[in-house]
Amino acid sequence: MQENKLDIVIPVYNEGALIANVYQHLVKALDKKLTWRAFFIYDFDEDTTVPFLQELHQQDFRVIPLKQNLGKGVVNALKFGFKQTHDGAVAVVMGDDSDDLEVLPLMYQKYEQGALLVASSRYSQGGEYQGGNFIKKNLSKLAGFILNKSGLGTKDPTNNFKLYCGKFLKSTPIESSGGFEVALELTVKAATQGVTIAEIPGVWKDRTEGKSKFKLIKWMPHYLKWFFYYFYQKLSKRFITNG
Repeated sequence: MQENKLDIVIPVYNEGALIANVYQHLVKALDKKLTWRAFFIYDFDEDTTVPFLQELHQQDFRVIPLKQNLGKGVVNALKFGFKQTHDGAVAVVMGDDSDDLEVLPLMYQKYEQGALLVASSRYSQGGEYQGGNFIKKNLSKLAGFILNKSGLGTKDPTNNFKLYCGKFLKSTPIESSGGFEVALELTVKAATQGVTIAEIPGVWKDRTEGKSKFKLIKWMPHYLKWFFYYFYQKLSKRFITNG
């Protein structure tokens, strides 16, 4: 059997038939380019995504539906998913079909060249943020600009569509509790650990079906925590170096 090169973790929540679009886009982007398997992680048996995942699994063994047992929410789904993956390249993809999966082979190429975290950046030249909440978009863009200017290594640290080294994921405790801020946490921790970070431009499209799970006001404090954590770590290191 050919060795698997890319593991993909996809948290889902009541995506229903929409999940078939994600699968089809994975096939289009990766088949004939990379060997892969995808872990679709759900919280409860009644999730509307489950029947469609089971059908896809019968058609393609690379589709692996798994019920997580760490507690509800995207953070726990990702923690559980990461435990299933190998130590090589691991991509995180959202289940709402908003990510530009065509760039996955290029992200993997950056990984092969030595980057242990590769971001799909909506704010790099050639990237695009289509639709979505105006305030959310500009806050994430501003935060990315400030962090990147300070040496983070990517203009889009808040985008969850990223590729990681599996060893890094397994050795880095995840502390996030709100939700999607986990991407910022992992990027900040990678940067402060000296992990090589790369980015490629990518297009993000707001979902056209279903309802977004992102709650800006609720999760803003969780994002700010990791924003300030990065600068605290930089100042601490500078103090130790100069002291």
